[in-house]
Amino acid sequence: MLEKMDWQKLLSQERFRGLEKPPSKDEITEVRSTFMKDADRIIYSSPFRRLQDKTQVHPFPRTDYIRTRLTHSLEVSTVGRSLGLAVGRDIGPEFNLEISDFGNVVAAACLAHDIGNPPFGHAGEEAIQHWFRHPDQADSLRKIKGANADEKKADFQAFDGNAQGFRILTRLSGWREQGGLRLSCATIGTFMKYPYGSCSTDPETGAKSPRKKFGYFQSDKQAFESIADTLGLLPSPSDPGGRCRHPLAYLVEAADDICYNVIDLEDAHKNKMLKYDEVSKLLSDLLDNKLDVVRLESIEDDQDKISYLRAKAIGILIEQAYRAFMDNHDVILSGEFEETLLKKIRSADAMSEIKKFNKKRIYGEKIEEEISGFRVILDLLELFINTYENWHETRDNSDEFLPLYEKALRLLPSYDKMPDDWYEGFLVITDYVSGMADRFALAKFEKLSSINVNVGRA
Repeated sequence: MLEKMDWQKLLSQERFRGLEKPPSKDEITEVRSTFMKDADRIIYSSPFRRLQDKTQVHPFPRTDYIRTRLTHSLEVSTVGRSLGLAVGRDIGPEFNLEISDFGNVVAAACLAHDIGNPPFGHAGEEAIQHWFRHPDQADSLRKIKGANADEKKADFQAFDGNAQGFRILTRLSGWREQGGLRLSCATIGTFMKYPYGSCSTDPETGAKSPRKKFGYFQSDKQAFESIADTLGLLPSPSDPGGRCRHPLAYLVEAADDICYNVIDLEDAHKNKMLKYDEVSKLLSDLLDNKLDVVRLESIEDDQDKISYLRAKAIGILIEQAYRAFMDNHDVILSGEFEETLLKKIRSADAMSEIKKFNKKRIYGEKIEEEISGFRVILDLLELFINTYENWHETRDNSDEFLPLYEKALRLLPSYDKMPDDWYEGFLVITDYVSGMADRFALAKFEKLSSINVNVGRA
């Protein structure tokens, strides 16, 4: 009989308070549950507010109708809450758990799912990876030595917004080194889409190589292990050193996939990238023969029609994703479910067509903006890495510290407490650059380089 994860542990209300303090539980003295407090802490955090000026798909939109990372995260949270409540309705009573807790945990994790993304969307993520993978930076990475050096180098070469998000939630925000936002272990576990580090190990040769996606930096490995142990996350059967996903992480993933695939079509129509007939056909194919044609034809405005189809499509996808979770519940609890929920739904083929269409017609049309964002990130990294290296080499003789770099150092947070360790020093820089909002990064770049970048502004 397969070992299974325990829902009582998986919905642990213990708060992560850093490695120096034991987890704690809230005293129930108010109407809000622990998981509702998690959502509130995320919403009131600075990194969450900065999502209002981080690219979802369309950088520097000319209209405030277009989604940003902030509005996307809020929408994903509502879909995640619905999914969680549907699952909780079936599971909660059996395990003596509150139905609402399932919805609140997933909603909170959804709020945070993009909180670690750098400016300019995935272009910013790729720019950080590119900088550290480039042969010119080999000398910089060689300075990272000691235990787990390969994994530490891979943290930068495969830089991932998911791992940065874990770092923000557990270290950089709120109480910082004392647990970050001090969220419940259940919410942090549900947030973690990739519960493993940046390196994979070949089981035959032992060779290590950077992963495409990962969930925590080596600096935060102990924090991850502490949270995973509290939740009872099983070792991954297919990934040595990794853990199985928290079951509710599949709902976060589904909520995100539902929102961005469907809503990106709506935004592209509003942005005049796509015609009504193109979008309505794709959305109608999701509706599983449940389209109310009379209701649709009664709507006069094309954009309102798209909004109606979007709402109906999301509702149907929520129902199908919930059923896919329940159909695979036992396999998910055993840690052996390795698909996405949306590949198990009736509308899987229609969703696949939308993904292919969006990649070609929407994401492929943002090349100029992505190049601009790429260049901004590369130049900022170049300046701050050179600054750190010059500081490191001259810190025993400040007279040799170049004036340009001395000024640039003061732009970094806690510049007067820079770490001697090269790995930790590079993390300070990626923390700073990845935490920038789009316009702040652009303004910083232009001010430092006196170069104006065409970002398609009106």
